[in-house]
Amino acid sequence: EIFPETGAQGDTAIQVIPSGPNFLTENYHCLVVAALHGAQECVTMTTPYFVPDDSMLNALETAALRGVEVNLVVPRESDQIIVGAAGEAHFEELLNWGVNVYLYESAIIHAKTLTLDRAMAFVGTSNLDIRSFALNFECNLAVYSDRFVEQLRRQQQQYIQSSTRLDLDTWEKRSTAHDIYVNLAKLFSPLL
Repeated sequence: EIFPETGAQGDTAIQVIPSGPNFLTENYHCLVVAALHGAQECVTMTTPYFVPDDSMLNALETAALRGVEVNLVVPRESDQIIVGAAGEAHFEELLNWGVNVYLYESAIIHAKTLTLDRAMAFVGTSNLDIRSFALNFECNLAVYSDRFVEQLRRQQQQYIQSSTRLDLDTWEKRSTAHDIYVNLAKLFSPLL
């Protein structure tokens, strides 16, 4: 009576992925890492907060080294200064692997999206950070639709066009003080 069967409607398969501290596993994190390992052509991620753990870094590294085009779009200036700095601490290794890092210029980018190849996308409330994966109550959708992925990729391209691509030469010219600051922030990653 309370939850009647509605039957399938539409032509797009969507999977709801709840996550939070009351789950035995980090549902969304596990699915994102597995999807990154399975990517074949292109991965594009947009997030306001990027503080990856080792398994996510490993998945990004192996994807990039396999020849997958990996794009990360984050705000140039984070509204959470320490969280932004902790994410920046990973830029050098990402750039060395061949990941394209884009710094969104307009304002903070609040879109939390991930497209994989041309058939799968994630959208929802989770940032790509340890807090969202393990501590916060979040809800995300996995969408299995080439049509939806194409629409989302067009939006992601608009974010990229409003961004500056970070290159390794520019990143290596940062000040020593900035380098010390981001590496100190990285120490607090498990708490952010």
